[in-house]
This record gives sequence, C-alpha cells and structure tokens, in this order.
Amino acid sequence: SLESKLQEYCLQFDSIEQFFTDSDTDRRKYRRFPLKGKVSAILLDNDGKATETSLRGEAADFSRGGLSFFIRISQKKDGRLLLGRTLRLLFDHPGKDGEVQKDVGGTIVAVRSHQGMAIEYSVHVEFDQLMDEEELLFMDQAS
Repeated sequence: SLESKLQEYCLQFDSIEQFFTDSDTDRRKYRRFPLKGKVSAILLDNDGKATETSLRGEAADFSRGGLSFFIRISQKKDGRLLLGRTLRLLFDHPGKDGEVQKDVGGTIVAVRSHQGMAIEYSVHVEFDQLMDEEELLFMDQAS
C-alpha cells in the first residue's frame, strides 16, 4: 500500500528524536525517568466528567510534567481520536511507605505508532499540574 511505502521511505532518515539528540537540542522541559507498572485512564468529556471510555496500558516513563504509556489500538483512526483529549490517570509508583497510587489529570499531547508493532502505540500525557519535586526525586531513586 502507499502508506507502507511512505513509511519505508521515511525510515531511511533520522527520527525527530535522533535529530534532537544529535543536535544537542532538547525540546523537553523536564528530565524523564523510567516507570514500570500498569496505567489506567478514563477519558473525560468537555465538562470534565468521566466518560465510559477507559484505557489500560503499561507505563513507559514519566517526568515532572507528564507520563507516557503503551496501549494496543486495533484501528489507527482510534489513535488519532485520542489526541487532545483530557483524562484522569491512575498509576502506582514507589512512595516513602511502599507503593502509592497516583491520580492525576492531564491532556493527551501525542499518540505514536511503534515500528514493527502494528497495533502498539505510545500515549503521551501532559499533567494538568506539575508533579511535586520531592515526590519526583523519591520516585527516581526507587526506580
């Protein structure tokens, strides 16, 4: 198909991420840390109320300003529909007294397909509020 040929052609070039790494320019505001475990998300409507649509996936990484996680999406158009949606995220992370469940609001700022994994996508969420610096440092030390 035309789409697969375009994708194959584009793979000949450096990725955007590689460009920023090579050019010593980082578009990120906050350092990222690996995160393991399950992530649950509930999409919100325009009034900020929970809808019946939920997502479940595996955490990838987090920063003071956001989190990314992997999900499976059977149709590409469904991934595009997530972009810009607000949601509530639930995920576990190491805390001072063991595992802590975090409940945060955010907005989906990117949904990316992963090469070789036709139905696996990474969802990138920007938090509504920055994560507390002390909590972030503890999570980094524990991961």
